[in-house]
Amino acid sequence: MGWGYEYWILDPARYEGNDELKSRAAALGRRWTKRQLANELAENLLDDVLGAAGGVEHSILALRDAIERAQAWTDQLDPKPTPKTVPHTVVDVSVIDAWYEFANLLSWARVLEERLDRRGQGSLPRQGLVRALKPLRLKKRVNGLVDELRSGPLEDTRFLANFTLHSALVRSPNSGARLDEAGKVTLPIPDRQVARISNWKVLTWNDRRDGVVFAEELWAAIAAFMESLIEAFEKAVPRRFRL
Repeated sequence: MGWGYEYWILDPARYEGNDELKSRAAALGRRWTKRQLANELAENLLDDVLGAAGGVEHSILALRDAIERAQAWTDQLDPKPTPKTVPHTVVDVSVIDAWYEFANLLSWARVLEERLDRRGQGSLPRQGLVRALKPLRLKKRVNGLVDELRSGPLEDTRFLANFTLHSALVRSPNSGARLDEAGKVTLPIPDRQVARISNWKVLTWNDRRDGVVFAEELWAAIAAFMESLIEAFEKAVPRRFRL
């Protein structure tokens, strides 16, 4: 999937990297037509999205492992905590790992969104997989899938990830985890974000959200999106590639 000319808008001038790749090809003695150059710029867009989704999956698996280790460490406490004696926070190397993996998951989810659709550099049009698709039915289907994805946890993720990438982590890795009344390890995260975060001190914490639950919801949304995206591409495979 994604290797046929039929998938892509074959106008190299609309893609980032056009001038640079054209010069590189000339330096190597390759004479590409405009169609060939455009295809070189677009043919890996689906693979790049798949790679970003793989990054999210890698992070959620690592986060689950860190939380399991944190829970095991907490469960061995003696005497066993009761609802009235559960400590407010627990600190262990596994919790530090969990916070870093939570940040990684946010970052990879943001990368996924950028590879699907992002603002172009300078005067260039919007870039990414969605903007490069040529078949109208496929483009309409993928546009709908992206809109659906953005209406879920990814909307909140965008602001958390941008803050993480440009300013600070949502929570310090050394801030520890919180145990609920049943002794379950949770990662406190701020209330749902609907706008750019200017400073971590303006975050509110009224809804007692759990980063582990949020991470699982985010991964579930992305996994469902990717399954539908692949299905859409499979249905749009060019005739010359069909058996």
